[in-house]
Amino acid sequence: MNWDYDLYSPFDWASHIIMILFWILVIAVVVTLIKNTGSRKEGSGNSAIEILKERYAKGEIDKREFNKKVKELS
Repeated sequence: MNWDYDLYSPFDWASHIIMILFWILVIAVVVTLIKNTGSRKEGSGNSAIEILKERYAKGEIDKREFNKKVKELS
């Protein structure tokens, strides 16, 4: 008896579609991670007042200058 298997059954097409969707999802996740990492580096999330607080804590500016700059920013 000759048993021929149909290589193009509906289940084969479904597995191909699932594989394509999987790789699209993987690429989308990688692109999103790259974009989020790049935006964090640019903005770093620190506001001007937070930067002033850091500079004051490090002793780079004194209290008078800190208060003056906070008033200017407000």
